[in-house]
Amino acid sequence: MFNTKFKLTSFALASSLLVACGGGSGGDSSTPPQISKTFSGVAVDFYLEGATVRLDDCNNATFKNATDKDGKFKFTLPAGCTASALTITGGTDTVTKKAFTGTLKVKNNSLENATGVASPLTTLQAILPAADFEQVLINLGFLATTDVSSFDPVAQGTAQQLATVFLVQQLLTQIEDAIEKSGGSGDAAITLAAQALGNVLKDEPLLTGGTYNTDLFEDIVAEAVSLAPFDIDTTDIANNVSTISTAITEVGLSGNAAALVTALNNPANASLLADIQNSIPAAPVVPTVSEFTTLEVGNYSLTDLKNSNELNPILLKKSEFSGVPTIKLTLVRPNVSVSETATIGLKVTAGHESLDLVLNSVQVHFNGLGQATQAILPKNASIKVQSTVDKLGQYQNFSMIANNDIELAVNNGVIDLTSFSDKSNSLQSAFNKYYDQVLSVGTAKTETYVQLKTYRASDSLGLTQVATANVLGTPFTNAYKVDGYFKFKPETTTP
Repeated sequence: MFNTKFKLTSFALASSLLVACGGGSGGDSSTPPQISKTFSGVAVDFYLEGATVRLDDCNNATFKNATDKDGKFKFTLPAGCTASALTITGGTDTVTKKAFTGTLKVKNNSLENATGVASPLTTLQAILPAADFEQVLINLGFLATTDVSSFDPVAQGTAQQLATVFLVQQLLTQIEDAIEKSGGSGDAAITLAAQALGNVLKDEPLLTGGTYNTDLFEDIVAEAVSLAPFDIDTTDIANNVSTISTAITEVGLSGNAAALVTALNNPANASLLADIQNSIPAAPVVPTVSEFTTLEVGNYSLTDLKNSNELNPILLKKSEFSGVPTIKLTLVRPNVSVSETATIGLKVTAGHESLDLVLNSVQVHFNGLGQATQAILPKNASIKVQSTVDKLGQYQNFSMIANNDIELAVNNGVIDLTSFSDKSNSLQSAFNKYYDQVLSVGTAKTETYVQLKTYRASDSLGLTQVATANVLGTPFTNAYKVDGYFKFKPETTTP
């Protein structure tokens, strides 16, 4: 994976304290003309009017304002598009008259001259494992054999089934909105919301004796909190959906779905409909700029680092050292197709000992929740090292080039900058020698420079940005600087 010189580089790093169904048809004049194919369907929360339909697997072909007052849509398929997953957003719920801020999904299916249904049930089917979805369907009061891709809850369901579908969508939408408000992408948000609901409802029924178990609403939101790296208001969402379930139950769950729609539109139930409407929040205000809102160095927050100083350093045991050379970056409104390229400069001073290092062009990739999922030292990236410490002295003004792309370990969004140093016993020996020397010195000051190519750090982080800096001959322009103080202390054992 890397040559001897690059292995030495990895030690220097370890020793630092810080860290597609589209396309046109072709052919000659003898090719018969292509016959246009259509796809039609219906979008159900209750019915959605004016919604947008996207063909995910056909170059994201998008049909805006595609649904009518009965939720129906029909369009001509793009050339070459025969199958695709669907994403439906926007529009207005025709019963509540509220803007639809959620997402409906349909798994990849054949579309040619076909018709289908998009509903909260198809969303769960598209996202959950098949076995989980089947059990969730049962616990929602449906037969496991229900073909949700053709089941229209408004036209074919009972009042109770339609009410359940609506409650499921409210849970999904309000969790999704909370995640988007915190900076997650829409596709990631609906996926996480569905996973949270599935994790809870695959084990417990939502209805018992015709009564909704409202405690499960809070459990589902809490599950979303455990899955997402964001703050989500569990109380408000659970209370909103509980209020909706109470009101819709009082309207009446007997008869067919059409009877429920009629009852909700009855002026005699205006106050109950108002309760439902008031429990559906307006569209969230979401971030419009992709930027970093989290930067942690060595598992320590910026607050921890800012509060450290020479007289009040962060104390570390030797066993905690392996967690120090890490960096965590979190994006809001991430564009998963656009990675970040970061150049990192480290200056470590401990008494008379020092270590300077520059790691050039680390490529960091992110998921839809803004968490780092992959970090690569690309081929031909340079690393520069200089140190006064024994075992490192031979690397005075030493520069190395990576022979190949080297992937660093990433766990829960945390990038381990030393994750390839454990491939050599000699590197580990040198690492321990360096630790022992620094341990005897006392407090170490660390200066970290991070120069970003694509994104910027949020002003809310309060990071110092230096116009120019130089580490081992590498210029840093408008780089973010983080200072910290660390002191190593001996391990203590409990008798």
